[in-house]
Amino acid sequence: RSVKGAYGLQRNRQGLFRAKISFAHIRFYSCFTIGSVAVEYHILLVRLRQLVMVNAQRGTSSDSISELFEAFEAAFAILEREAVVSTNLCSGLGLQSSGPELNHFLQKFGIRSFLSMRAQRLLGSTQLSSPVLPLVDVLTLRKQLLLARSQGWQSFRNACFGLLSSQDSDSSRSGCVPPPDSFNAEARPSHWDRRRKRRLTEALYKPREKFTATLQRKPKVAASTTADIAFERLKIASSATERALAACKGKGGLGIRRRSRAGPKLREAHWLR
Repeated sequence: RSVKGAYGLQRNRQGLFRAKISFAHIRFYSCFTIGSVAVEYHILLVRLRQLVMVNAQRGTSSDSISELFEAFEAAFAILEREAVVSTNLCSGLGLQSSGPELNHFLQKFGIRSFLSMRAQRLLGSTQLSSPVLPLVDVLTLRKQLLLARSQGWQSFRNACFGLLSSQDSDSSRSGCVPPPDSFNAEARPSHWDRRRKRRLTEALYKPREKFTATLQRKPKVAASTTADIAFERLKIASSATERALAACKGKGGLGIRRRSRAGPKLREAHWLR
């Protein structure tokens, strides 16, 4: 069953599923596949969350990156030995592990990760997300954002603008936040310029779309006008009926009078004969 939110199974238009889960400000998801394999992916991710949360000892609120590193390493070592990891997950993927040992497990099973943090109290945005990054870079970026959030609004804003600039440029995919002096001249103006252009474009096209929809709309007759037309037609029909009835009554009365007047003369002529 498809479940919306930060965990569960997500279905696409082609009828394929993928598993996803979120904890410690990190979101993991698998590739789209058939339903049975997606369920195995979900079991694997749920077990990974359980092991990390136990090993980290409430590491979700801690700024220590070494604690989460060790928690993930211990969890991956346990999952390699447990039967919860099915051989169907890695069959056909053909992925080769590269980089640090911490990324080996996720790369082997084709699981992707990115940072997902709530920041509505500081930025007015529901969710702050990073690009898809290796787990080591996600943990480093998480450390930087949590530290900046603890230092106050100014520091956290600078870190967020650094994250926006890393999303726009292909070269900065490592997840490291650039210093404030570098993004004040590049990331911040480019971000607000794109936002202003998008709003101007919407302001230009919305009146045009509204005018086109008004022209294409069919004219509607008001209910009161229709009732008035029906009432006038009924009055005309009733007047015509009244005139027809009056004409019929007039002809019938004249014939009766003529017949009654001619009656005595005919009787008198008959008696004289």
